[in-house]
Amino acid sequence: GNVVLSGGCIKFPNFAARLERELRTLVPQHCELRVRAPSTAWDPALSVLRGASRWTANALRQQRTACAPFVTRAEYEEHGAELCVVRSRAQLEC
Repeated sequence: GNVVLSGGCIKFPNFAARLERELRTLVPQHCELRVRAPSTAWDPALSVLRGASRWTANALRQQRTACAPFVTRAEYEEHGAELCVVRSRAQLEC
């Protein structure tokens, strides 16, 4: 699996390597594990904001598909909370 680090803690010296070493003891040997930090050109404190912005932009492009992660008020009023469950499960398959 992949772990992407964000936030100010990634400025600590060797943080990514230390975290990967510690996670490796918890992950089965046959599983791939990669711990990555954003490039140093980025402000790590803003990396979460950048990621959320990209996710939202992608989700908005999918809004009219079965993979849309959002539920509009009109959809909720028409279908109820069950639609939220259906959309959440669909996200796992998209």
